[in-house]
Formats: sequence, structure tokens, C-alpha cells
Amino acid sequence: MSEMMAMLTPKTVDPAGCGKGSGEITPQMVAAVIHDLKPDVQRYAFLKYALDESVKGVLYDNCYLDTVNIALKGGWKLKGDEDAGTLSILSDMVLEESINPSICSVCNGAGMVNNKGSCGVCGGSGRGTGISVRKTAKRLKVSKHRADHFWMDKVRLLMGRYIEWEQYIDSALKRLTRTG
Repeated sequence: MSEMMAMLTPKTVDPAGCGKGSGEITPQMVAAVIHDLKPDVQRYAFLKYALDESVKGVLYDNCYLDTVNIALKGGWKLKGDEDAGTLSILSDMVLEESINPSICSVCNGAGMVNNKGSCGVCGGSGRGTGISVRKTAKRLKVSKHRADHFWMDKVRLLMGRYIEWEQYIDSALKRLTRTG
């Protein structure tokens, strides 16, 4: 998936050389299938996979507004100093983790330590711990108890949306490989 999206990153592919052979997937074809997705899913794809920073501001703003609406519809009970600013930090934190997932600090994302086998910390995945209770508490300026018993459910809910978006992107690109 990311290889096809990388075709849309400026200066990674010479468009003049694309599409000459039969069945080749061109940057134009990738852009066309992504164009069929909802606007925020398009922006997410372009930011995550094509590193297009021009969509970042609008995407972050829209995701914040979606988070506020989800909170209102879900009847989230904010306490103490928690307010719209807290929701903004939450929205940004989850979107950042989805777009640029953390990597394991022991193997630096390689999945192996000194080429001697799988990393014992990440189990060979190379992935970091993601958004922990401690990180959530620190970023949202709430207690660990509040982060664990209230905010982590919200983190998982929002992360689920971005996983769903990635599935939409993957499905669109799979259609391209079937027809390309």
C-alpha cells in the first residue's frame, strides 16, 4: 500500500517513465482511486503515505471537530480543567500516533537487536508502545487514574476511526491492482 502511495510523493517517480508497459500502475491511477475516498480519508492518505504536508492543517482541524462532535454525541463527562483544549490535544495525539506510529526504543524499529534475533521488547514488530496511560495522562494533564479509566477508551475509539480509514485506503488500492 505505501509503495503505491509513495508514487504520489514529489520527485520519487518520474511520471514521464510511468505507464509505458502493460499493467503498470501510474501515479495518476493511484491519485484517481484515492480521489474516490471521502475528503478526510484522502487527506489522511496523502499525509501518511505521500508525506503531503499541505493537507495537514485541514486534516487536523477536521479531526478535532469530529472529536468534539463524538464527545458531544457520546455524552463525555469532562472534569476539572478538561475542556475543548483537552479534546484538541487528544485529537492531535491520536492522529499523530496513527500517521507516524512510535517505534521500539530498543531496536529502533528494526525488530531485531544486533542481528541476533527478534527484539524482546517489541517481539520483532519494531513498533513502540503507542499511546500509553502514562503518555495520555502527561499530554492531557490528568491523573493516571483518569487517563486509564476515562481517556484510554476515547483513545481507542479515535484510533479505531483511523484504522477504518486505512482499510478504506487499502481497499481502494486493491481495486487498482485488480484492474491495473
